[in-house]
Parts: sequence; structure tokens; C-alpha cells
Amino acid sequence: MTGLVFIGMVVAVVGSLGTPLVPLVAAVNHVSVDDAQWSLTITFLV
Repeated sequence: MTGLVFIGMVVAVVGSLGTPLVPLVAAVNHVSVDDAQWSLTITFLV
């Protein structure tokens, strides 16, 4: 149970810190913001 709480907290922190980076990722890689949002989704899946 403690492990699940820890994993949930880590996912919440990564989500809140990763969201502001999506426009930067889009600009650096010359892709649309919609496509760059997948980078955040893939991070959660991994």
C-alpha cells in the first residue's frame, strides 16, 4: 500500500512539472503542441 501511495505522488509531481515544458519541447523539436503533449503521455506510460 505504501508503494502505491509513493508511485501516485511521483506521477503527480512529474505531471505538474512536465506540463509547462510541453510548449518548449514543441518549439525545440519543431512540432505542434498537440504532438509534443505525447511526450508527457509517454513519460507516464513508461
